[in-house]
Amino acid sequence: MIRYMLILMTALLCSSSALLAGQDTPPLVPALQPPQTVAPGTATASSSADELFDIKGPIEIPAANTTIYLIIASILALIMLIVVVLLLRKRTKKHKAIMAHETALLKLQPAQQLIEEHKVEDFVTLVDQTLRDYIEQRFTLSAKKQTTREFITTLTDNEKILPEILTQNSSHLTNLRTLFDLVKFARADMTTSSMQKSLSELISFIESTRMEAQ
Repeated sequence: MIRYMLILMTALLCSSSALLAGQDTPPLVPALQPPQTVAPGTATASSSADELFDIKGPIEIPAANTTIYLIIASILALIMLIVVVLLLRKRTKKHKAIMAHETALLKLQPAQQLIEEHKVEDFVTLVDQTLRDYIEQRFTLSAKKQTTREFITTLTDNEKILPEILTQNSSHLTNLRTLFDLVKFARADMTTSSMQKSLSELISFIESTRMEAQ
C-alpha cells in the first residue's frame, strides 16, 4: 500500500512540473485570413492561385491558469506524505521487540491453573523451562548442555563473573533450585503452598532483573 502511495505522489509531482512547463510554451496555431465575399455580378476570372490568402503569423492562445492545479497537487502530495510517515511509524510499533521479562510472564500465565489443579509435574516443568529461557534471553547465557539445576548452580557459584543485577538476586535462584531438587531428585510432592512459593520466587526474580525498555 505504501509503495502505491509513493508512486501516486511521484505522478502528482510530475504532473505539476508538466503544468508549469506548459506555461512557458503555449501552443501556436497558424491563422488563415477569412475568405472575401464576392459581390454579385463581379467577374471571377481569377486563377485558383489568386484565391489563396497569405498566411499570417502565429497567434498565441492564452495558457490556462495552472497555478491552482499546482497548489492542489502540492497539497495532495503533502497529505499523502504525512499518511505514509504515519503508516511507517505504526508498522514500527507493531514490530517492537518483546522484552525477555514480558515473554517469561506470558509463559507463566497457566501456572496458577496448574497450582489449583495440583499438577505438580506440569507445574515444575513450566517453571523450570520459563526460568531457563528467561536467563538465557535476558543475560545471553547459554545452558544447552546443562540441566536447569546445573545451570543455577553455575550461576550461584560464579557470582564474580556474572552481571551485578543477577548476583544481587541469586537468592531467588537458590530457593528455586531447592524446590526443584525436592521434586526431581527426592521425589517429594509439592504442597499447594510450596507451588505458590515457587511461582512467587520466579516472578520476583523476573521483576527484579527485568530490563527496562529504551
